[in-house]
Amino acid sequence: MTRNRAIARAERYFDDGRFLEDLSRRVAIPTESQNPDRGAELGRYLNEEMSESLERLGFQCRIFPNPDGKHGPFLIAERIEAADLPTVFTYAHGDVIRGQEGSWRAGIEPWKVRVEGERIYGRLVEDRFYLRVTGRGVRPQDLRAAVEVFGQETLAQFAAGS
Repeated sequence: MTRNRAIARAERYFDDGRFLEDLSRRVAIPTESQNPDRGAELGRYLNEEMSESLERLGFQCRIFPNPDGKHGPFLIAERIEAADLPTVFTYAHGDVIRGQEGSWRAGIEPWKVRVEGERIYGRLVEDRFYLRVTGRGVRPQDLRAAVEVFGQETLAQFAAGS
């Protein structure tokens, strides 16, 4: 796919409403990491929403329990188009702090997307951290950045067990 085709495809995804549809479905899943009663929701988010979406894009997905036993699982998605192409390492999280229902201003709810002009409201709408690294394989300095995100002990435990 050419660069121009990829950009046009992304613009269509946004303009025809599919982006907002996907975002709305994802925001509706209350993945509160601080609420032990919502653990099943995070599992549903990873299994039914993100894994299925990534698999449609050609990724192979696996979910691993977090070795620290206190936090949510890891979703690892892999797609290798060719061994000689650059590696892209991406990190994102699917959990959020408590949604604080009733604390939002009138007309806005945490688990429902609302569009007002150029703004989109709802929990998770902008609560994503991404780390992208390109090169021929993931370099040690790239993994150091991931260690800072995940925490050294958790990442080391995960890597040792995977």
